Amino acid sequence: MLTVFNFLLDGAPHAVNGAIVLSRKNISSASYYYGTVRVYDNGWGNVCNDYYYNYAEANVICHQLGYTGASSYSWAGSVSYGTDYLSMKWDDVNCASSSYLSIAQCSYSTIIDSGCVNSNSYDATVYCYTTRIWNSNPYAGMVRLQDGVYSNEGHVEVYCNGQWGTICSDGFDSNNANTICKQLGYDASFGFNNFSLHDNSSNLTVWSRSIPNLPND
Repeated sequence: MLTVFNFLLDGAPHAVNGAIVLSRKNISSASYYYGTVRVYDNGWGNVCNDYYYNYAEANVICHQLGYTGASSYSWAGSVSYGTDYLSMKWDDVNCASSSYLSIAQCSYSTIIDSGCVNSNSYDATVYCYTTRIWNSNPYAGMVRLQDGVYSNEGHVEVYCNGQWGTICSDGFDSNNANTICKQLGYDASFGFNNFSLHDNSSNLTVWSRSIPNLPND
């Protein structure tokens, strides 16, 4: 009897460097589509809004959170999202393309400008469009992560034959996990595991590992 599993990249809830989440009034949530930007780099912190931070960077942040792009961007001192009291982690974030899917694909500095060190008013903020990126012209072989605590993790779902489905665990290995993470804009998989189907995905088609267009090295 075949036992069907979903995959959860990054096993238990765990942020890796480059993970993104938004906060309001110093409280973060994976459900937020606007707020102050928090980035993980050996701990959570903020991103400095300097002259590099514009629509390109804001779009990439929204892509990483699963949205089609940014409606607007600003700094904490000019919006009413509340003060985020974390220290600054990244400065000079510069994305060569607004089509990137992960902020880790962009250049950045961990040397923080003195203006950002001394004030949370310069924390970068973003307001994302609410349309999910996978609902806007999905293509065969498109991958998404669902139900993760952070942007870098979740149950793997693949778009095939006009619908989203989960993946059978049989034959899935670290090479497949790495390829999926690279397709999503990350360097590699931190880890993966298999879990029984949960309520949100139990009604989805289960694809075999051999389905057409499934990413593979």
